Amino acid sequence: MLIKKNFASFILLVSCFIVFLPSVKVYGETSSSSKKTEDVVPEPYTEDEFPQWSKDLRRAEIVSLGTIPFAAVSVTMAYGGYQYATGKTSSFPNPLSRDNSYSKEEIFKLVGVSAGIGLTVGIVDFAINYSRRKKAEKEKALEDALQKENIRSITPEEAGELLKRNTKNVEEPVTDDNTDSSPDEDFSSED
Repeated sequence: MLIKKNFASFILLVSCFIVFLPSVKVYGETSSSSKKTEDVVPEPYTEDEFPQWSKDLRRAEIVSLGTIPFAAVSVTMAYGGYQYATGKTSSFPNPLSRDNSYSKEEIFKLVGVSAGIGLTVGIVDFAINYSRRKKAEKEKALEDALQKENIRSITPEEAGELLKRNTKNVEEPVTDDNTDSSPDEDFSSED
């Protein structure tokens, strides 16, 4: 009798969906659904659509959350090894077993340490990527500055000022206070 009731309710449920299915399809159709399917394909993201800080935050989140399961298994194995080495358990515990002898306090500590490790890995990844990007930006800015400096043309007035400054920086011959003439003059007078 129970099987007949279940079967009858299943048939009733399916018949309700069959009755409402055409109306849902008609209701879901709009003028845009008559367009080609190529128009429905979403446009891919551009490079400038999201700010860099949000990309960095998302990457740190993904790395942190992705690290937590591996950290949890590693921390549980390390804690089980510690318990086995100190003699608190007679055998090495299986970290993936549901039947473990950990108290709620120990489980909270294991989860907390695993989450802390995951967060630490995410922060370290963020710091490494941030420093690499800043270094690349500095190198690019330096390269751009060097290229712009070589291309810049100067006016004749600026050229004259540069020549004046450079001639002042040239070392002049040292004169001896005891002699009245410079060594260059001595050579010119002998000729």
